[in-house]
Amino acid sequence: MTTMHEPLDTAPTPLTTPSARHGGVLFGVYVGIGLLLIALNLRMGVASVGPVLPAIEHDLGIPAAAAGLLTTIPVFAFGAFAFLTPP
Repeated sequence: MTTMHEPLDTAPTPLTTPSARHGGVLFGVYVGIGLLLIALNLRMGVASVGPVLPAIEHDLGIPAAAAGLLTTIPVFAFGAFAFLTPP
């Protein structure tokens, strides 16, 4: 027993229209700019401890080793929570 099949359409069909692609590119640009602004904002919190470390040391009366640990907290947090980034 043989069955007849209709010929398959071999012409490529566009998956998206040009306007949809343009919107996707624009969305990507907005996301990129947003990530850059967030990264610049977070940098202030990480980089601001070092310059004021002597004042923190003096005001709190903590030894240099303990004050040095303050600068490692942001780095440790980035490393500890980096695995959450991909999901």
